[in-house]
Amino acid sequence: FDRFTNAIIDDLSESISKYPKLKFYIINQGITLSDSQVDCLHLKLSGSILENLLNAKGCNTTVDYKNNKKIIINQKLKTLESKHPNVKIIDRNESLQVKKDLYQIKDKNGNPLFFDDNHLSAAGAMIVGEAIMKQLEKK
Repeated sequence: FDRFTNAIIDDLSESISKYPKLKFYIINQGITLSDSQVDCLHLKLSGSILENLLNAKGCNTTVDYKNNKKIIINQKLKTLESKHPNVKIIDRNESLQVKKDLYQIKDKNGNPLFFDDNHLSAAGAMIVGEAIMKQLEKK
């Protein structure tokens, strides 16, 4: 994993160095859900007898189940920002963060923000996309 991520960072760094007048915005690694949370997101409990038996509150937030890999990747991406003045890393997870290391996986209307363990749904893409655009507007 370390050799793989180093190769990616080296490749990106080489490409960035070729275009010093071009501004690069790189979006960092997103969170990963557990399989049980993905299943929970796709259950429609409202109006079902299961609504009283299952605790759907566990389907509203999550920790990152691949946290160590995400942290390593995002730290290595940050090195590009310190090495190249024309690079800005954008944190795609900020807009989903409820508190430190806890992220929402449903919107306020109960719509899933993820399609599977690490791909955003249309609702999730709107939230994250709007947040990314706001960060780009600041630059």
